[in-house]
Amino acid sequence: MGRNMWCTASLIHASGRRIWHRGDAYACRAKPPPGTAEVEIFAFTPACVEIDRTRASRDRRRLISHARAEIDPSGRTVLMEEDEAPHMHLLTVRDAVAYSPTMSGCLRDLLLRIVPVSGPVSGPDR
Repeated sequence: MGRNMWCTASLIHASGRRIWHRGDAYACRAKPPPGTAEVEIFAFTPACVEIDRTRASRDRRRLISHARAEIDPSGRTVLMEEDEAPHMHLLTVRDAVAYSPTMSGCLRDLLLRIVPVSGPVSGPDR
């Protein structure tokens, strides 16, 4: 079963890590592992979003530096036109075929590198 894994891209971006590739393996690290090449499977494009459920959908698939997006009546996000005052970032998948296996590999790499916490955990939820 395929996975969209949209949250994985956000975690990678927020952690300041990059994606590295060697053969069929992907790693998500701050520095390149030996023998790997960096890949850019996604980007976070600065955008302004305006929600107007009454406007007719227009599909303009192109990579632009600043965009305005709208949500059509079916709930789909549609890029509209360039906008010079972005106030958020829109996830842009640059390679749709490689996205799912890349995110799966990166999540696997991150989970294998979790360092267990020793001792009691304190905080408002404990």
